Amino acid sequence: MPNPKENITRLARVEEKIDKMSEAIVALARVEEKIISLEKSNQFIVEQMAKNLSRLEIVENNNVKLMASSHNISRFMWLLISSSVSAIILLWFTLKMSPSSH
Repeated sequence: MPNPKENITRLARVEEKIDKMSEAIVALARVEEKIISLEKSNQFIVEQMAKNLSRLEIVENNNVKLMASSHNISRFMWLLISSSVSAIILLWFTLKMSPSSH
């Protein structure tokens, strides 16, 4: 039969091990809470990235449309300028070559 002093030291070691195990369990619970928080943050970030990606696609599509419109407007302006210059030159030659100028 173990003596009372050995029982006391054995119980103290068992209590110490139980304390360490309870500390480890608390630490694991804290880690689990942090992981859950990180997963929620990660999910939020993924959702925001998806929203921003769809917004970016809309902006890109609008940009392509605006570029096409700008190109067409630029063509029209050059056509207008060149036809105006041609009309001015034609008018100048017509006035210069007319019999009333002699």
